[in-house]
Amino acid sequence: MKRFFAIIIFTLLTVCVFGEDMPLCLIYPGELLGEATEEDQKLVIDTLKTYLNKSDKVESIVYSVEMPSVLLLVKEEKLTSEETSLSASIDEKIKVGKTLGYNFVFLPEINRDTQVFEVNLNVYDLQKNTMASYGATTRSNGKSFAADVNSAMSGITIQVLKDIFNETPSFNSKKDEENRKEEQIDLTELSAKDLVKLGDKELKKENITQAIFIYTKAIDKDPDNPELRLKLADAYFKKQMYKDALDQYYNAINMGYRGEDTYKLKQKYESRVRADDYVKPVEEIKQEIAQKEGDVVLSPPKLTSPASEFNKQIESALVIGDNLWKSGKTEEALKAYTEIIQKYPFDYRAYERMCIVYANETRFSDSAGVLRVLQDRKIDYSNVAVVGRVNTLSAIISAYYVRMIGDLKGIKEYILANEGNQDLLVELKIKSDKIYESMELINTMGRQSNSYLLTNLKLTGNLINSAISSLMDFVEVGDLDAVNSADNFLNQAEIRTKQIKY
Repeated sequence: MKRFFAIIIFTLLTVCVFGEDMPLCLIYPGELLGEATEEDQKLVIDTLKTYLNKSDKVESIVYSVEMPSVLLLVKEEKLTSEETSLSASIDEKIKVGKTLGYNFVFLPEINRDTQVFEVNLNVYDLQKNTMASYGATTRSNGKSFAADVNSAMSGITIQVLKDIFNETPSFNSKKDEENRKEEQIDLTELSAKDLVKLGDKELKKENITQAIFIYTKAIDKDPDNPELRLKLADAYFKKQMYKDALDQYYNAINMGYRGEDTYKLKQKYESRVRADDYVKPVEEIKQEIAQKEGDVVLSPPKLTSPASEFNKQIESALVIGDNLWKSGKTEEALKAYTEIIQKYPFDYRAYERMCIVYANETRFSDSAGVLRVLQDRKIDYSNVAVVGRVNTLSAIISAYYVRMIGDLKGIKEYILANEGNQDLLVELKIKSDKIYESMELINTMGRQSNSYLLTNLKLTGNLINSAISSLMDFVEVGDLDAVNSADNFLNQAEIRTKQIKY
């Protein structure tokens, strides 16, 4: 019953606000480029809305996530909060427009530098599944600026309305009849190959937003083609949507793309993405290191990779492994991560989690082995991911060394009080082997990072191993100088662990 009344309320809201006959236009807040400000955005959007509604031919409203109809559809789970956000993709915004019952979706772009102000308006016809682009540029500033923007938006609106109601022969007065036919073509009738050709033409003409839209439609037709993902990545990059470009690049990699340009593309896209857009600070992925005698407990890395088809699937699988780990089911968590690697061998996150879980269990050789596979396959997400992983693993090793130093000091006091104990040789040998394993992991990390943390950890590990050797000498031959040497090595190692900062 509630659902029935909700649909009635939504229908009444739509009819009361917009009327029944006139086409409904949904205007999204403009995307700001260059030096454009929110004041510029408000001026353009308000002017566009005013001219559209003054025409008495259409009804328009500026989109907001707080619109009652939007909130209602999210509550009814017909739309998700991601789809209704202002940062949603073009396809998601079109879906919102269709779900809300609009005929057209308007996506403005506002670009500004010192003296040039440019407006590009992309209009999506949700019934014909076509898109048209309009643009205007002003070069004045000061008191005449608002008037110039007003004039520009007036011209754009007039052209939009003429095209909507077929009062002129072309989408844009500057384009010829052939281009008009291209723009009005029903994209649903084209094959993925034909859509790519059309997208390439638009990209060449620098109609980047339209190219993105067309490449997305091509992917809908051929979702398993990694080449299409790279086409979309290139368009996103030219649009300065660097996170989306990198996201599509990794979609292509996950689908098996291995072209000669793979590494160059990786560098190209990663170089333009800010570090904090992808990996949260290491302080957020580790708890305070436990006291000397305590256990090391680290939370799984919390990643903020941009959403995509593959990322959503992988992240859902990672959550299962993470929850198993948090609940103490280590072997089951490792099995879950292994299954992710088998299904998505070119995504780094499951490898990384396995490294950290193994290290947390002091299975340093296993951790190093997984890390070597990750490195050999050259699938690290970015240098930021490497740094974050090195910091986390270093924190685990450092905390382990703190515990080891405390244990060895206790052993030293015990063997002094009991004049040596041959049984302790076995325990000391086990501890020595563990130190060597931790050094193996440190050296493996060193293949990708020159972090000072690793240098300090190596020195600390060597000091601890020297202390173990000295204690073993005392147990075997009873040399008190060996005990003094062990004590000195342990004190130096302890000082170094206190100097390590993350």
